[in-house]
Amino acid sequence: MKKTILIAIVLLTILTGCTKEKMVTSKEQAKQIAKNYIETSKEYKETNGYHLEEINTLKGECDNCYTVQYEFRLREEDNATITDVMDVEIQIKNGEITKKKFMKGGFKRN
Repeated sequence: MKKTILIAIVLLTILTGCTKEKMVTSKEQAKQIAKNYIETSKEYKETNGYHLEEINTLKGECDNCYTVQYEFRLREEDNATITDVMDVEIQIKNGEITKKKFMKGGFKRN
């Protein structure tokens, strides 16, 4: 009897330890995660990024997957009158960034 209880406790401990709880991510949370990442990125800081603006947020293939697109302006260090655009695409799954893409000059849009 004691052996059976001990085995049950061990199995329960193993099973609960092996299941990874998924983090539920809403669309708004995904946008905030992406925005925070961009604002602290070296690409944003080193290009004197400003005027960060959300372009689009797309639902991914899984429940907690999103692709968030932002755009920001950047200033050239040697000539403050010249500005360019940087588009950023961040993929998020279960609250974690899985892919990021910075593209100076912007993405092609239809």
